[in-house]
Amino acid sequence: MMLTRLALGSKTAGQCGRVAGAELFFGTRFVQRESLGTLVSGLQFPFLKQVHGSAVVQASVKTLAPAPEADGHWTEEPGLGLVIMTGDCLPVLFWAEEGGRRMVAAVHAGWRGLV
Repeated sequence: MMLTRLALGSKTAGQCGRVAGAELFFGTRFVQRESLGTLVSGLQFPFLKQVHGSAVVQASVKTLAPAPEADGHWTEEPGLGLVIMTGDCLPVLFWAEEGGRRMVAAVHAGWRGLV
């Protein structure tokens, strides 16, 4: 099991980069869900219904729709591009490796939670 890519949605223009073996995509929040696959090929994109809460859920191909109500998600499953949308908040990314397992998480951090 190997995670090699992570995709985010934000209000910035589309850009790609690599950090610690993960491929990051920062794109516009106006990109349609269906269009993400053409921008970053080979991934499926789980979305969240972000509510400025504290819930974090496990992302999986089985849970692509409907979007769960949460402000973060994590996965060990390759082929998923975790999506977080931000305005005046921040996307926070986590990467962990332990005992042969690799996990990645993307969390929507509201300004109140950061202060």
